[in-house]
Amino acid sequence: MSAAQFIALARRICSIGDLPLSTSKRAMAIRNMSDRADLQASGAPLNMNVYLLTTSRRVNVKTNAWRIAVALFLFITTNAYAVNVWKFGMPVSGVQSLADGSFIIYGPSGADPACPENGTLFYVEPNQNGQTAAGIKSMLALVLTAFSTNKTVTFLYDNVGHCNVNSLKVNP
Repeated sequence: MSAAQFIALARRICSIGDLPLSTSKRAMAIRNMSDRADLQASGAPLNMNVYLLTTSRRVNVKTNAWRIAVALFLFITTNAYAVNVWKFGMPVSGVQSLADGSFIIYGPSGADPACPENGTLFYVEPNQNGQTAAGIKSMLALVLTAFSTNKTVTFLYDNVGHCNVNSLKVNP
């Protein structure tokens, strides 16, 4: 097979007619013909140019795979870790006690759209965002005080999932 026949075969494989072949199209044509050994067995001239085209395609695939892996890693790590955020001066519109000793603080609608129920629910749960059983009891006392006296609260919480509260302060 001559070089002209090889290029004609590559154009048919890539179905691009008379357009000039780009490096990636030539490499694709060579890859579609199986591998370098098959080309050599078919009698095609294997000069350094053809070898470079096949290896450059392999490098591009490795580079693209590396880019995808890095992007996936960044996406996963960005979403895996909660970001602690302060909520200043939020009025407490309700408190709900749960069976396991945890409780939910109800805030105004849209307080944080990342939180459940359109940003109205903030959870205080054991072993979540550094919270202990003793800490939950003292925080419940503070939240009930703020609720019964119509005071606002300022608290630190993670804005992923249940929006678990870490620390809380009743504002004057």
